Amino acid sequence: MTETRRTEFPAGWGALDADEAAECTRQLALELGPDDPFSPFFEIGAIRAIGSSTTSHHVVYEIDDWEAPYFVSKLSWEEPDRRPALLQWLRPIDRPDPGVVPISNFGQLDGWRD
Repeated sequence: MTETRRTEFPAGWGALDADEAAECTRQLALELGPDDPFSPFFEIGAIRAIGSSTTSHHVVYEIDDWEAPYFVSKLSWEEPDRRPALLQWLRPIDRPDPGVVPISNFGQLDGWRD
């Protein structure tokens, strides 16, 4: 990661402090789950929350060595399913997909909508 690639967020977006960033990064890892292709990125610390929308649950993440330097995901803030594995298998609960939308610069956040 290089600090030089960051720029100012557009209106409606703002930077996260260290605690908020850590919480959003943990939440995305939880929502994507351990079998997601991004899991190895989380394990090595290559994904970091850096900003969020002031009007929705969208969060901007910085990522190392991927197709774009940033991506946006919408967090649901739901807890993981802690039921026994058999019950999860017999009666799965639909989990919202936070989605991963690559962006190359913060200007692409201007006018972002749900």
